[in-house]
Amino acid sequence: MLIAALLLAAQPISVAETDRTKTTYRAHRSPLCSEWSAVRNGGGAARLMEAAYNNWFHGYVSGFNVYWHPRSGNILGQATWNEIAAFIDVQCSGNQTKSVAQALDPLMTDLIKRQAHEKKGMPRPSVLTVQVTCRQWSDAKDDKVLRVFWGGAARGYLTAYNRWGRDTSGDFLLQNNDELIDRWINDWCEKRSSSSILQSMDPFIKYIDKERAAGRINPGSMPANELVVPIT
Repeated sequence: MLIAALLLAAQPISVAETDRTKTTYRAHRSPLCSEWSAVRNGGGAARLMEAAYNNWFHGYVSGFNVYWHPRSGNILGQATWNEIAAFIDVQCSGNQTKSVAQALDPLMTDLIKRQAHEKKGMPRPSVLTVQVTCRQWSDAKDDKVLRVFWGGAARGYLTAYNRWGRDTSGDFLLQNNDELIDRWINDWCEKRSSSSILQSMDPFIKYIDKERAAGRINPGSMPANELVVPIT
């Protein structure tokens, strides 16, 4: 049975206040600071990896926009990628063993404070800052490089949900299952060619929540090579 058959159409998210009591969370495919620094200091082919990290980051920001404070638009405001990358450079320079996801906490805290000082206006839709469509995803079914590249945005989004979303465990999926994530995107996208692949992530989270509550998903385990990020 296709996963898509279990879905209802995606509904607007309404999260009055996300839980922030979790102490750790799973960072899906977040690069380590050592990997980030090597790419940033490299040239040529390293620039392709930086573009992949950019995609992961904007997936993360998209998830943050949806789950931290819905209806507030885009937390990045006018910040550019060069400014963001320079900030991560500084955060990573003192500790090459931490993850880029962990290095983003000071950035998001600063952006939250900055947004709080702005004059409040009409509610704005949460912005998905990665606009890869389902058609593009489907057309690239035989292109493993593009699938990894674009799929990184989905992993960034899920990382943001683990960090900022309503799940108090910080690990809604309870495993790192790339095949399951990609299969979900495939099935959800079948009849939604013009939608963004990131629009499939909230229905995925809700589906997993339902399956966990029904006891149909095994708890899984945290692999040794999977990032478990402390919240400090």
